[in-house]
Amino acid sequence: MKKYSFLSLPIALLICQACINNNNRKTDSKSDTLKESTVLLNESSVDGDAAFFLKQAAAGGIMEVEAAKVALKKTKNKQVTDFARMMLTDHSNINKTVKQLASDKKIILPEELDPEHKAHIDKLNSLSESNFDKEYIDMMVEDHRKDIKMFEDYYKSLRDKDILNLIQQTLPILKKHAEAVERIKRG
Repeated sequence: MKKYSFLSLPIALLICQACINNNNRKTDSKSDTLKESTVLLNESSVDGDAAFFLKQAAAGGIMEVEAAKVALKKTKNKQVTDFARMMLTDHSNINKTVKQLASDKKIILPEELDPEHKAHIDKLNSLSESNFDKEYIDMMVEDHRKDIKMFEDYYKSLRDKDILNLIQQTLPILKKHAEAVERIKRG
């Protein structure tokens, strides 16, 4: 009888271990299914170039809004103030449109400044009032040249109709900004 009682303990332990392993397999299976569905939810419905464009547009838009906020705090120049208000309003609206389109296309966008754009904002914040206007205007001239070129280049290469529509709607606004900031620069 003693032989059997010694065997029953190891057998009971083996049965318990088997039950635990079986439950772990079920949990792992559920976990794998959840991971797969999450991956499917995160997959974009556009190609890499289109996703990259939207991410670049979002990053630039965030920077334009933040730069405008700094300008409104630092400048005493009415033209610069008016320009910064226009930038804040227009780019906030563009950013909302870009964000909604990216959400529809299942593209995750940046929600804060990237290091490059943060450096621009930090530089603006560090300037004295007397040096601020020139630096801000020069930055806006350069940024709008780059943005217009980027939007035009992507318009030629992308195929997604929604993104092409966004570009068509946004380009005239960017060109209006470029003309306005060039006028301010010329004095």
